[in-house]
Amino acid sequence: MRKVIFTALLLIVAWTSALAQVNCEPGKLHQLVTDKAVTSLTVSGKMDARDFKFIAQELNALTAVDLSQVEIVAYEDLSSPLMGEEYSFAAGLVPALTFSGKTTLKSVKLPASATAIGEAAFGGCTSLTSITWPSNLVEIGNYAFTTCNALTTITLPASTATIGKGAFMRCKALKQVSSVTPTTAAHLTIGAEAFMDCPELTTVNLASNLSAIGDAAFAGTGLKVVDLSQYNKLASIGNWAYVGNNITGATLAPALKTLGQGAFMYDNTLASVTLPATHEGIDDYTFAGTRALATVNMGNVTTIGNYAFYSDDAIQELPIPEQVTFIGTQAMAGMTGLKKLFAN
Repeated sequence: MRKVIFTALLLIVAWTSALAQVNCEPGKLHQLVTDKAVTSLTVSGKMDARDFKFIAQELNALTAVDLSQVEIVAYEDLSSPLMGEEYSFAAGLVPALTFSGKTTLKSVKLPASATAIGEAAFGGCTSLTSITWPSNLVEIGNYAFTTCNALTTITLPASTATIGKGAFMRCKALKQVSSVTPTTAAHLTIGAEAFMDCPELTTVNLASNLSAIGDAAFAGTGLKVVDLSQYNKLASIGNWAYVGNNITGATLAPALKTLGQGAFMYDNTLASVTLPATHEGIDDYTFAGTRALATVNMGNVTTIGNYAFYSDDAIQELPIPEQVTFIGTQAMAGMTGLKKLFAN
């Protein structure tokens, strides 16, 4: 009987050390969580950057974090930087690097009050599979979730306005990205390299307020089709945005003005592209090396850049719009299948 009781007591001690549930006041989390080996943390009340610093530096065994009932309040101390070189932290900000490198973290419920996620806040959380997003989130910082290799699906809140540079870069298992609609943000911008090197990513269905796609945003993904026809606010797609994919068809946004250098370079399965009437010019290397590209409708472009169709040997006929005033160096070099080149 004594052995049974002793074993039960050990189990209770182990359970309480693994689980911490606290109601916090700003700057007091370190006083409430004394066991730094805690694996499951639930916090309510108020937190500021000092509490997030404690999590960043001291709680390295976390597997589950629930901050959904937390209000993030502002903090500032101009006498010395708190995290990195930062002195001041806005209300609603999950500070940079808070959970970075916590490889055991599997699930997180973000504070309902959070409006921004700082740079690399969850970078390198390679076991993270579940994120509960705050409904008023506006900004996802640069590299916020880079190399979160266990993430498979992301559904962003309608309020999201900015997806930062490299925000989900190298998330190797990521398959689907979507936004809640209807959106409450005026515009949504995707930063450079935001989803670069996500080889399993095949579905992207973002809110209709998408207005800009940054350089190399979807380079090296698993996308098969690019359909941007629903994005009436999308005006620019950056350099190398879709380079190196296996895209078979691309329908571009109706108001698109800028398609960057090498945007579809080396997309060897791309068979057809129609440029919208608003598109102003074909940039350098835009379709270079797209060896399956057979049909191109250039719309109303006035310029064709250097190496724009380099080695696109599946094209047999290439109609050049009559308003074109400039064709760049080797724009059509290596088009070994080209039989007919004419102005229309």
